[in-house]
Amino acid sequence: MEWSVAWRPTRSGAWAAYLFLGSLAVVAFLFCPRTVGIAVFALIMGSGVVAAIAGVRRHRPARAAGWWLMIAALAVSMLANTMFAIGFEIYGQGVFLSVVDGVYFLMYGLLIAGLAVTVPRRSWSWTAAELVDAGVVTAGVAAFWWTVVMQPYLHQPGANSAMVGTWMAYAVCDLLILTGLARLTFTTGSRRPASALLTASVFALLAGDVVYFARVGLDGYISVSNLDNALWLTWALLFGAASLHPSAANIGRVRRATSGVRTGRLLTFAGLAFLCPLAVVTGVRFVHRYADSTAWYDTLVPTLLGAVISTLLVVRLGMLARVAQRRAAMLDRQAVELTKALRDQETLQRQLTHRALHDPLTGLPNRALLLERVERAIARRRGTGSPALLLVGLDGFADLNDTLGHEAGDQVLVKLSARLLGLLTESDSLARVGADEFALLLEDPAAADPALRAAQILAAGRIPYAQGDREVVVTASVGYRMMDGPLTAAEVLRDAGVALRAAKADGRSRVTAFDTGMRSHRLDTARLVDDLRRALTDAAFRLHYQPVVDSRTGEVRSLEALLRWTRPDGTEVPPDEFIPAAENSGLIVAIGAWVLRQATEQAVAWHERFGLSLSVNVSGHQLSDPHFARTVLDALSASGLPPTALILEITETALVAVTSPGASHVQTCLHRLREHGIRIAIDDFGTGYASLSYLRHLPVDILKIDRSFVRSDGGSAPGPQDHAFIRAILHLSETLRLSTIAEGVETPQQAALLQHMNCHLAQGFLFHRPMTREAVDELLAAATSPRGDVPPHGGHLTAA
Repeated sequence: MEWSVAWRPTRSGAWAAYLFLGSLAVVAFLFCPRTVGIAVFALIMGSGVVAAIAGVRRHRPARAAGWWLMIAALAVSMLANTMFAIGFEIYGQGVFLSVVDGVYFLMYGLLIAGLAVTVPRRSWSWTAAELVDAGVVTAGVAAFWWTVVMQPYLHQPGANSAMVGTWMAYAVCDLLILTGLARLTFTTGSRRPASALLTASVFALLAGDVVYFARVGLDGYISVSNLDNALWLTWALLFGAASLHPSAANIGRVRRATSGVRTGRLLTFAGLAFLCPLAVVTGVRFVHRYADSTAWYDTLVPTLLGAVISTLLVVRLGMLARVAQRRAAMLDRQAVELTKALRDQETLQRQLTHRALHDPLTGLPNRALLLERVERAIARRRGTGSPALLLVGLDGFADLNDTLGHEAGDQVLVKLSARLLGLLTESDSLARVGADEFALLLEDPAAADPALRAAQILAAGRIPYAQGDREVVVTASVGYRMMDGPLTAAEVLRDAGVALRAAKADGRSRVTAFDTGMRSHRLDTARLVDDLRRALTDAAFRLHYQPVVDSRTGEVRSLEALLRWTRPDGTEVPPDEFIPAAENSGLIVAIGAWVLRQATEQAVAWHERFGLSLSVNVSGHQLSDPHFARTVLDALSASGLPPTALILEITETALVAVTSPGASHVQTCLHRLREHGIRIAIDDFGTGYASLSYLRHLPVDILKIDRSFVRSDGGSAPGPQDHAFIRAILHLSETLRLSTIAEGVETPQQAALLQHMNCHLAQGFLFHRPMTREAVDELLAAATSPRGDVPPHGGHLTAA
């Protein structure tokens, strides 16, 4: 396929000015006397040499060597023409095989070499195609040349072998020049102005040669006319203009492919092929009219040239066929590759679709596919019953991952999914919708009762799972939602999740059906958490304090600060309602930090005047916070309260939860705080269900006896069993050198019994109710008695 680069007009007009002035000079030459014309002819030719030198030096074309050879050819032509004109003036008709002919042949050789060198280097396949195309052009022009130039001359009576040989040499030189020009044009294109000017200059040279040799062949003697001189001068002018044009810099660069043949070139080939039979007919008519007899070469040469053209065209056609075959093979390969790519894309699309809708571990449908099926089940509901969605959640699955590793957890999930698949009917669907959650869609309500199917699931989950040399038992809880109303799939999954959370809250291995009250409770909890968040931002919390006294004298020995919260509408929210919500939402960490800052700031004055300490309740979430120790120390530093005046109070249940083998950082944190002088108290002691070994490993200083042991059911004093528990706790505290405080003392009988057991520090409504900061100040200011002996570890204020 041929192509050429479109050119843009240039601002440089030197080439156009030179061409215009040179054309005027040629016209002037035509009207000059013979002797003056020789000088004008030489000047015009010389101007072409000078213009070409200036253009090549300025634009530096890609194949400059070719240009210099063509400039040399023009200079030699100027010399040869001058010598010919002077010799013609001196000797008249001129002679063949003279020195001038040798100079002319030198000029032709330089021009042929220049055209050949200007052609850019290509691979052999490209070069062969260009040569064949140039050969077709040359053979076609040769047929014309034969008929117009050579045949008339050969039939002259005085032609000898030397003259015929010289004549043939000139013809061959012109044909070789044409071949070089055709190859250059086919390689670099002809749409650049410089290319068009160069092509026109060479054609002017060849046209001048044709006119000259045709007239000599017909007249039988050597003569020069204004026409051939004008054509030769045109060669010089156009060549100089081509060199001056800026686009000459790009001649010699490949700008187009040559493997294909454009329509224009095909038409040129067809016309040149038609020249051969036309040349035969014209030659025969010439012989019959002007020659005495017909020679063997009159029809043979045109016929041979026609055969050459035909052969070259067949060769070119074969090249095109091979190119077409290669392209067809390439297209076939591309088609195969495209087909394979399309198949791979379809396979990949199916895989991606499957991955997007299925769990990679179990291969079960995921949440997205489950929602689609739930939507279809809702749309297909019949009047005989409603479909149901069961949400199955494993109990304590996180502990399994922590103790045995995630790989063991994955194996349990795979085995459980296989067991659940064994419970399905044809209309059921099973999906994995969470890390440890599965969903079972019962589309046919008549096939199984949801509660019965949930019981089957619980039974399947209780079967031990083999993990290496041990067995693992993982229970499951189930929450389910009947699709008995106008619901969406997302709402069904949401409600089943609410039921599952309620089942887990009741304990392990439970089944809970959803009811609207659950949703209301969840909404209330969500609103409560939002209000807590706003209260934290607006600093809407406040602290109350409850004294800890010596039950023997009634003296205040410490104070317990209690967190209180009132909504903007004036509603008092009980602590046992908002504290669990804060813990479940994670807000307890930020709220606990606020309590630490406020309580330590308020306790500084009480510690300085009365030697009291501050105890702040800490939840398990706070202990798990990696920045908890830094939060405590920052609060002490900001308030100025000594670390020895602060006690962190932890419930036994929270302490057991956060001191598992996987929470060693909690122990590290408590030891770090103890190194600063901060003491640790165990609140609600005796209500936990774990080993008491943590009392040996943790820096515990104080045990607070839970109110459940101090106050029997309906009685004013502890019963015999509670009495035994209190004695055991006191004995344990004495053995471990720990202080004890009894909580929830509300009657004189309870206080007397605790005094009898040598538990003198007590707290409860019998002594003081929780009070504001101002009330505490009044209470302490009213105390006129000395402080007396300070119990071990000093007095303390506790904040909850």
